[in-house]
Amino acid sequence: MKKTVYIIEDDGLTCKMITKVISTYFDDIDVIGSNQNGQSGVGECVKLNPDLAIVDIRLPDVNGLELLHILKRRHPQMKVLIYSGILNFKAIQRAQQGMADGIIEKSEGIEALKAAIETVISGESYYSPIVTEQLLQHEVISSES
Repeated sequence: MKKTVYIIEDDGLTCKMITKVISTYFDDIDVIGSNQNGQSGVGECVKLNPDLAIVDIRLPDVNGLELLHILKRRHPQMKVLIYSGILNFKAIQRAQQGMADGIIEKSEGIEALKAAIETVISGESYYSPIVTEQLLQHEVISSES
């Protein structure tokens, strides 16, 4: 049975790129919808209940981290991959607190995106190298204080 993905991303080109990556590299995954608006996107996502939601943090109407909390409250089994270009430590920390299944920075490229999708949709957590590095740096700084 095919897995399903819903994308909440305000940049149309990025949304098309994610859809193309999925259609090119994953025969067993279908993109069932996307939205550039956070509020209506989360509404559709809750209604369609995909296996995976790929969510940007910076959206025009609502923070993607707030959407993460809503999605996980409404559908705890839904996997949520945070895919954003603004991943500072506080954002990563909030994503972890919201039970994000994966966190990746957009600058890490298509191979990292493929790895993140494959890992998260199979039920495992994925923290990209940039995210892991930030977590480790903060751990070192915190433990030295």
